[in-house]
Amino acid sequence: GRGMGEGGSAATKGGKQGGTRRGANICILRVVHPAIEEFVSRKKDGKTLGNFNISVAVTDAFMEAVASGGEYDLVNPRTGRPVKRLKAREVFDLIVATAWQTGDPGLVFLDTINRANPTPALGDIESTNPCGEVPLLAYESCNLGSINLARMVDGNGANFKRLRSVVRSAVHFLDNVIDVSRYPI
Repeated sequence: GRGMGEGGSAATKGGKQGGTRRGANICILRVVHPAIEEFVSRKKDGKTLGNFNISVAVTDAFMEAVASGGEYDLVNPRTGRPVKRLKAREVFDLIVATAWQTGDPGLVFLDTINRANPTPALGDIESTNPCGEVPLLAYESCNLGSINLARMVDGNGANFKRLRSVVRSAVHFLDNVIDVSRYPI
């Protein structure tokens, strides 16, 4: 089979967002996953996961273990049972060295994000979109839009009537994107 994310990377390479820039994907793996060292090092060959941003989801407990020089458990995601212990600082050093070499991985501070989760009753936030602007619950997609504010100026001031109209149209468009999206799961 293909390596981690290569199918998604090829699919993204074939299409461009707005016809101008490549699309982006993100892979986020929790620091407690048994394959974390392989994941962190995956992009070192300069070929694998080329259209992906990769990040490691870290917790407060992991960062405290880094600071204290302690160890932490790798946990089987299927059973929830520890399978191995690693020195947190060594894993953190690997993350930093690989980020220096390849630009990836980034870090996602899950506990920090979830402390500010506006909808905790719906679940824990598990990831972000590829550029990190939008924290996401499981199976949510990134639906972003932008407005060129330079085009909302008439003479020396803001054209608030035009801005109001464009904002309403943009929000309606983004809402329509949700309505026509197909969710695989």
